[in-house]
Amino acid sequence: MKLWAAVIFYRDGVKLLERCLDSLYKNGIDDLIIVDGRYEEFPNQEDKSSNEEIRAVLKYCSFVHGKTGAWANQMEKRNASIRPVPPGDYFIVIDADEALANPIDKSKLIEDAYSVMMFEPKPNTESSVYNVFRDCFKQYPSNRIYKKYPDMEYRNRHCALYRTSLIKNPSDVHSGLVSRDLNIPFLYNGNEPVCLYHYPHLRTPQRQLDDAIYMENRTSEVEVTFRNKPRISSDVGLVYVKFNANDELKEYHVSYGSFLNQDVFAVDQREFERLVTTYGPYQFTKVDHD
Repeated sequence: MKLWAAVIFYRDGVKLLERCLDSLYKNGIDDLIIVDGRYEEFPNQEDKSSNEEIRAVLKYCSFVHGKTGAWANQMEKRNASIRPVPPGDYFIVIDADEALANPIDKSKLIEDAYSVMMFEPKPNTESSVYNVFRDCFKQYPSNRIYKKYPDMEYRNRHCALYRTSLIKNPSDVHSGLVSRDLNIPFLYNGNEPVCLYHYPHLRTPQRQLDDAIYMENRTSEVEVTFRNKPRISSDVGLVYVKFNANDELKEYHVSYGSFLNQDVFAVDQREFERLVTTYGPYQFTKVDHD
C-alpha cells in the first residue's frame, strides 16, 4: 500500500511550491500527482504556470498533469489529481499553498478516511509546529486523507468528494458524501494529530487577485443546501452542545452544517473532547436533545 499526495496548483509561486512538495517527501509521502492549469473563470490568464514554477515541480516528480486549454472548474481539476491513485492505496488532498507539518505513519491507515488539523498562521509568521498553536489565528479540522475506491469523484461546485455507489438519493446532497462528515477520526502522529499549514498570504499577487474574484463570483447555493441539515448520518454516540460564547467556533460549525437549531449543534464524542481540549471546557454546555 502506497500513500499518495494529490496536489493542485496554478501560479502559486516557487517558494510555496517547494515548501509544499518538500514537506510531503519529508513526512512519508510515497508518490505525487501534481496538476497544473487555470480555470475557465479566468480567460485572460495563461493556461499554465510559469516555466520557473514548472521547473521547481519537476525537481520532485517526473511529470506535471495538465490539459489543453483551461479546466472547467475546480471539481474537474481535483478529479484529475485523484484518478491515477490505484484502488486500495491512500491519498492526501493538498494545495500548493499548504504544507504537511509532521510525518504520516502508514501503518495507522486503517479507516476509509481521516481528518487533519489545519493551521492558518498570521502573515509573516514562520512558526514551528509547536509555536503555531500560540501564534495562529485559526485552527480547524479538515477531512483530507482517504482510501481510494474506484467510484470516488468530486461533484458540484463546492468540490465535495463522493462515492457514487453509495448515492441512494441523487437529490440529497449528502447521499454518498465522504468529505464532509464530522465523524471522520483524526490521524494521529503520537499524541498530536497530523497537521497542515495553510499560507494563503504568501501566494503571488496575481493569484490572490484571482482568488478574490473567484470568491466574489462563486454561488452560495450549494453551501446553503449543506446547511439545511446536519452532516451526521446517525445519532448514535452524538453529543449535543450549546455555545456559551465563541463566535469563531459557531461560524465553523454553521459552515459544516452540524447546527440543529440556532443554539444547539451535534458532534461525536471524540470531536467534543477535541473541542474541549483545544478551546477549554467553559466554551460549551452539554444539553439534552429529543
